[in-house]
Amino acid sequence: MQTRRKDVVIDSDVYNECDDLWALSYLLGSEEEVNIKGIYIAPFLNYRANTVDESIDKSYEACIKLLKLAGKEKYKSLVFKGARRFMGKDMQAVPSPAVTHLIKEASEHTREDPLYVIEIAAITNVASALMLAPQIAEKIEVVWLGCHAYSWIDQNEFNLQGDIVASNIILKSGVKLTLLPCMGVVSEFLSTEPEMKYWLGGKNSLSDWLIEETKFFKSHSKREDSPWSVVFWDVTAVAYVLDDNGKFMRVKKEKRPFLNDERNFAFDETKTVDYVYSIDRDVLMEDLFKKISKL
Repeated sequence: MQTRRKDVVIDSDVYNECDDLWALSYLLGSEEEVNIKGIYIAPFLNYRANTVDESIDKSYEACIKLLKLAGKEKYKSLVFKGARRFMGKDMQAVPSPAVTHLIKEASEHTREDPLYVIEIAAITNVASALMLAPQIAEKIEVVWLGCHAYSWIDQNEFNLQGDIVASNIILKSGVKLTLLPCMGVVSEFLSTEPEMKYWLGGKNSLSDWLIEETKFFKSHSKREDSPWSVVFWDVTAVAYVLDDNGKFMRVKKEKRPFLNDERNFAFDETKTVDYVYSIDRDVLMEDLFKKISKL
C-alpha cells in the first residue's frame, strides 16, 4: 500500500489530444495519493495548432477550463507555460516559466524523496531544466510516455520523434527514467463511446465534457456512422505514479535506449530504465472512471 503522498508535476500538451484531458482529470481526482506541485504546458505541432505559440496558448486555455469544470481552480496559480520552440540541434536550453518552476521545485527534493515528473508530451521543458540545473537529475524521477515497445518495428512515436534533440538528452542523461511504450503496451488501454457514456454520462459537468471532447477528437479521423475506440495513452503515466503495489501494471528493468543516427533505438549496456511491459486494462479503467465521476 502507498504510505505517503508523492510530490508530482505534469508536463502536458493539453490541447493536442483528448487523452491529455483524461490524464489531467485523473491526476486531479487522485489528491489523496499525490501532491500536485505544478502543471506545465508543453509544445506540439499538428492540425490542432499551426504554430508552437498557438499550441501553448490553446493548451493553457484548455487546462484552465478543465480546472474550472473539475472544481480545482485552486491549481490555476500552478499552471505554467513552457517552451515556445522545440530544442534545436544547438542543444541550447529553452527557458520558460515552466522550466523555472521545475528547477525550483526539484531543488527542494532529494534522491530519497524525489519529485515525480509525469511527462506526456514533447520533453523540451524537462531537458531544458536539466541543462540549466544539472544537479536536479538526482532529485527527480521522469515517467515518460515517449517510445514504442522495444520489439516494435520502429520508434516513430509522436512525443519522441517530434522533439528528437531533447529526447536524446533525456535518454542519455543520468536521470531516473520510466518508459511507458505506446504501441505494443499502452495501446491496449482503450475505451469506447458506449463504455464512457455508461460509466460517466451525466455524472458531472467534467465527465460530460470529456466524453464530448473525445467524440470531437475522434471525428477528425472517423466517420460518425463507423465504430471507434480511443486509447487513453497519457492516463497510464499518471497511473504509474499512483501504482505502488503492481495493481495497474507490471514493470521490469531493461537496457537504457538512446536514438541513433537513423532515429531508432540503440542501447547502453551499462544503464537501465524501468520499463512498463503490461497494463491491467480493466482495473485501471475502473479507477479512472471512479475518480472522474467524483470530481
